[in-house]
Amino acid sequence: MINKQWRIALTKNKINKITNLLLKVFPTKQQAGWFVTIFTHYLPHLIFTILLFMLPFNIGFLIVFIFGYLFHLFFNGCFHLRLERHLFNDKNWKGPYHILEYFNFNLNSKTIETYLNIGMVIVFLIFSVKFYNKLKKNNFTLNLSDFKITNNKIFLLLLLWWIIQIITFIII
Repeated sequence: MINKQWRIALTKNKINKITNLLLKVFPTKQQAGWFVTIFTHYLPHLIFTILLFMLPFNIGFLIVFIFGYLFHLFFNGCFHLRLERHLFNDKNWKGPYHILEYFNFNLNSKTIETYLNIGMVIVFLIFSVKFYNKLKKNNFTLNLSDFKITNNKIFLLLLLWWIIQIITFIII
């Protein structure tokens, strides 16, 4: 098992290095924080969700879903959210979960984790239904071609954006 202290030190180190890189592009941590919030967190997840509903079964969604979930488990939470908190210098920043406060939900680590897990189950169920429909359409037979990644240019650009983020994370 991975040592918790090592993982915490790694996370802090990466956040500091990414912050320094962003401050070479943006004049303030606040502006860098909004860039991270919009262009590495909210927008990619929104596009992913829209494409998940629009496109037919696609193994690419499962790959992204599993990889994202493993990243979440490794960092014991959302790395983007941790980076946003650091850039905004706000330990109370809850990212997209702030919307739940409008529905009188008490936000803390436990409730955020619960709602994230509910969201993950919903995404998995959508993917499962799409997979079942693909099987049904093919008379319950699978071909290797059924497991190709979509050629949807928006999805491929999104995938490229995540790969660039991961490579930057590893290199930095």
